[in-house]
Amino acid sequence: MAESLPTPRTERPAIATVIDAAYIATVRQGTRLRLYLMDPRGPLTPPFLEFYECFSALFTLTSPYQEIVDEEDEESGALLKSIRSWIDPRNQNITEGRAVAGIELFEKWQRILARRDVISWQR
Repeated sequence: MAESLPTPRTERPAIATVIDAAYIATVRQGTRLRLYLMDPRGPLTPPFLEFYECFSALFTLTSPYQEIVDEEDEESGALLKSIRSWIDPRNQNITEGRAVAGIELFEKWQRILARRDVISWQR
């Protein structure tokens, strides 16, 4: 991952601490990718891949939990399918359109994580 993950603290379970770190890293890399899209300097590949790595890790850490998203719900199921397609490593197209789509998918996933208290400012 683009950023080193912290060691688990005693007041949070280890997986929650890793999820917190992955979330913060994804926010940072998403901000860097947005900045690049506003003012492109150099190739898109490095900022895209750093965001991709963080978002992929966050999604992989959080998507298996039924408490977070109900695949039976049509909207949630569509979002899961879209994110899985976006992070599929067989899709090697690194374009501005795909970068923007990734940021939008992350924003939707972020709202789900916040609603389910996976990420919270109240701890």
